[in-house]
Amino acid sequence: MLKILIYTCSILFLVANANGQRGWYELNSNTDKFLYDVCFVDSLNGWVVGDLGLVLRTTDGGKNWVEQDVNVGSWLLCVSFIDKLTGWVAGDIGRIRKTTNAGGSWSNQDPDFYLESINSIHFVDKNNGWAVGPAGIIHTKDGGENWHVQDSANFNINKSIFFINEFVGWACGSDGEILRTFDGGITWTKLKIDNPGMFYDIFFIDLSNGWVVSRYEPKIQRTTNGGNTWSEQQYPIDGFLKQYNLLIKTMVGQLDLEELSNQPMVDKIGKLKSPNQDIIFGELLL
Repeated sequence: MLKILIYTCSILFLVANANGQRGWYELNSNTDKFLYDVCFVDSLNGWVVGDLGLVLRTTDGGKNWVEQDVNVGSWLLCVSFIDKLTGWVAGDIGRIRKTTNAGGSWSNQDPDFYLESINSIHFVDKNNGWAVGPAGIIHTKDGGENWHVQDSANFNINKSIFFINEFVGWACGSDGEILRTFDGGITWTKLKIDNPGMFYDIFFIDLSNGWVVSRYEPKIQRTTNGGNTWSEQQYPIDGFLKQYNLLIKTMVGQLDLEELSNQPMVDKIGKLKSPNQDIIFGELLL
């Protein structure tokens, strides 16, 4: 999966050519709606979601975007695809839609219980997926046909969820708590973190190495042992400021930030898969 910084009317995309030269390119989404999340399954095929049920698809790495009809009028806040055909979008009022033909058509997979919103959704295969929002964590074992609430041990886990496989995953919330599971979410354990923040996103590249970001401090914290311990990272900016957004990119394992006159807010972090090397990225809102 590939996540990139998105904001109103513009998309930033990291590319790498055969000579290893890298840089950020601003892409025109051709919409005036707010965009909230993006998912790429390879260097060409990706989807973006946003206001009023907006779904955009690209098959050329973001040069051109085509709007897809999901028949949802509310905000779509998150998207997860497992391959070029199969994916899910979710958002306000607990709406969940699934496609098995790259977004040509979408089926309703709303849970049979009320949810205020879904802020993050993540599938590891065609069957196993998780979503999180103000009501906590929900899980499906049949590709979204049926959803059930998972016990998050009364912790306020409401912002982001990420699984490496069908058993091991992490989730975080705006109260500064991080949970980990080894049994697919049946039980969750709170992880110790010395400098908690208002966590907005969590991401792992394997069972050991992961990052969590908090929005207002800002903080990007890294673990190299699956979340047992965390350390704050400094991160040189290799990007640019645009409107209210600042994008940084870095090689895996390093995050640096140049001094700014205003206090930034870290919001999202993830991995970009370039032709030559994986890149970790972060989004900072000023």
